[in-house]
Amino acid sequence: MSTQDRSLTGGNRTVRCALLLVLILLGVLVAYFLLWPVPIEPVQYITSRTPGMTGPFTQNETLVGVQHLIKGVGQGLEDVIG
Repeated sequence: MSTQDRSLTGGNRTVRCALLLVLILLGVLVAYFLLWPVPIEPVQYITSRTPGMTGPFTQNETLVGVQHLIKGVGQGLEDVIG
């Protein structure tokens, strides 16, 4: 084996050791964030009762008398517009 071949093998080993070290450090960091206790206590959120269909949400008959210009064309608005 020539000296050039040995240096390439040693360089490859160094890269593998560096990657292994980075992966170990990343694993320790992830474990730290997942397992470390935090002083946060969850609180239940209770919503207020909704008023229902009142005010601006009431059913209206505004568009009952609309005259259809094109009837039976397309499936929806995106088929007519365009």
